Amino acid sequence: MRPELETVQKIFMSLLCFYLTVSAILPLFGYNITLAAMAFETFNPEPESYYLHVIRSSAFMMLAFFGLNYLRRRRPLSSVAPLLVFNNFLILFGVLYQLISFSNIFSYWVAIAMLVPLSFWLYRQNNNESRTIFSNDW
Repeated sequence: MRPELETVQKIFMSLLCFYLTVSAILPLFGYNITLAAMAFETFNPEPESYYLHVIRSSAFMMLAFFGLNYLRRRRPLSSVAPLLVFNNFLILFGVLYQLISFSNIFSYWVAIAMLVPLSFWLYRQNNNESRTIFSNDW
């Protein structure tokens, strides 16, 4: 690949990762950014739609995470890694939305608590699978 094309791709990927990160974090501060209008909007999510906003922020952060790993030339060691990363971001943004909203709906805390054991299980699966992938390398 030509060096100048590779540089353009890295710049584009960096900008995309920056946009995804900002789009994931801004709703926590009461703002939203839309790519089509390239404008900030005030944002006040309804408690009924927290699941949607948590999933959106988690998905954007997961894409930014793997985009940055791509730029660093680090690949996932197993096929479970994307599930683990997404689950961990679900827990993180779920807790943050609950702490910021002050609504403290019990069912949301239960949903977050159910993701914690799943995270530990996915972590173990990720470690086991990454060990088996590289077991015949030596």
